[in-house]
Amino acid sequence: MDGWEEDAFRQSGTWKCKLRSRDSKYLTLNGNGHFQFENFTGEQFTIYTYQSTALDEGTHRGAVMLYVSKGQQKMVACCRNDSEVYAKAMEPPTDLNETSDEALFYMERLSAHDTYQFQSTLHPGCFLGFQPDDKNASRHKLVLIRGKDNVDCYCPLQMMKKLD
Repeated sequence: MDGWEEDAFRQSGTWKCKLRSRDSKYLTLNGNGHFQFENFTGEQFTIYTYQSTALDEGTHRGAVMLYVSKGQQKMVACCRNDSEVYAKAMEPPTDLNETSDEALFYMERLSAHDTYQFQSTLHPGCFLGFQPDDKNASRHKLVLIRGKDNVDCYCPLQMMKKLD
């Protein structure tokens, strides 16, 4: 060890919410294990939040993992490459020793009420977003979208928080 503390993340809380796109479609996990946006009310997602252990936390936005429960399994949104998002059965870890992970995103609040964008830590410059499903016009699939030019149109997600 060289005396330098490496950046890492520690779990700091959870939020329960539904995620809605700009065109009022809700994120869900279909029976085939694919994340998609549909016209019905969607599913309850949990956003697992992490806090940086770095001394200079000003350089980081909030780090999160997103998952939906299916039976006894937590299905976490993960990046397969710089465009594909898939569901992976896993338990979100309490501690992360890496600053990038297929399931870790930086969550950034936007100016619109309860609206956020999620940037992949594994693929910087790629954001969670949606694009039309070629097989069904009423659905959109969850994907990674590269670049700031596309972010405004396809990436903002509104959190519809659960009221207890």
